[in-house]
Amino acid sequence: MGQSVYVDNKPRGAGNVAMQEVAPAEDQHTVILGHVGTLAVNPYIFDKLPYDANKDFKPISLLAKVPSLYLVHPDVPASKLKEFIAYAKKNPGKLNYGNAGNGSAGNGSAGNGNAGNGNASHLAMEYLKMVSGTFMVHVPYRGTGPQLTDLLAGRLDAASLGAPAVMQFIKAGKLRCIATGTTTRIPQLPDVPTVAEQGFPGFQMTQWYGLLAPSSLPQAALDKLAAAVAATVKQPAATDRLSADAALAVGGTPAEFAKFIATEQQRWKLVIARAKSNWIERGRQNNSAKPFRHTSRPTLTSLHHTSNALSPQTVCACLPLPSTNQGRVEFGLRRRCWSVRAGRWMPLWR
Repeated sequence: MGQSVYVDNKPRGAGNVAMQEVAPAEDQHTVILGHVGTLAVNPYIFDKLPYDANKDFKPISLLAKVPSLYLVHPDVPASKLKEFIAYAKKNPGKLNYGNAGNGSAGNGSAGNGNAGNGNASHLAMEYLKMVSGTFMVHVPYRGTGPQLTDLLAGRLDAASLGAPAVMQFIKAGKLRCIATGTTTRIPQLPDVPTVAEQGFPGFQMTQWYGLLAPSSLPQAALDKLAAAVAATVKQPAATDRLSADAALAVGGTPAEFAKFIATEQQRWKLVIARAKSNWIERGRQNNSAKPFRHTSRPTLTSLHHTSNALSPQTVCACLPLPSTNQGRVEFGLRRRCWSVRAGRWMPLWR
């Protein structure tokens, strides 16, 4: 279109910060890259959002879909999803999984506004746990980088990540892909079955992202921009670049993108409602469980091994905080935080 594009990354607040900043823009030159998190998940995760995903933005075009892959470290005795689920059920609470942050979903960057960098690791694993009836220890991280580092080192047992971040490690044998969240197998991993193929019909977990504009953008400008974006996405250079990362170029009209967002919102609304119901029920069970007290300074490894001897009703999650050298263990609704200054476990309520 003969225009220079300035990319302003806003990687905070699960994408809410970027969405809030772009929503009131009236310069007709500001757009944002929204994703499954900011458009379909956050409205049902957060009690209050600083933006309305449906009223504050106009969809321009769905750009691409990115497969979510279910991964394990090679030391985990499972080569397929069925084996992994069987092992998890036989050893409840022994396995842990990481993610890039609580409620994280979506993976994108943007031109002139960014919805935040993240991934669908948390909700993808919660979705799998919910449909399979398994219990695994949840370890949130502050970003994909630290999470992937611990997964490669074997400090994490499993995770779900977007294909672009992990394809090189799968090919090198450093990670094992046991399933894809797509409806069909992906060409880059033809021997890896989907979750649906392995006993869970209808299961789908795919990341996606697309371009949106503030609702103030005139319809004529929106149509012109949509036509240019759709044509660009379908060019060989764009499709080849996306295919290299196992992503599928989409393109399409504003109406098609709007319909897609509405469908995704309904799907995630049901999934999150069921997940919240399970979390509440687990919390009620945990309130009646006998509290477990740690006497030593915690590490991710010690917390993981300590939790092996406890029931799923006792320990819900381990959380390392490397930037502050602290660790936290969650006991349902009761939480304790290791205080470096005090040198002991402190009660944490919120």
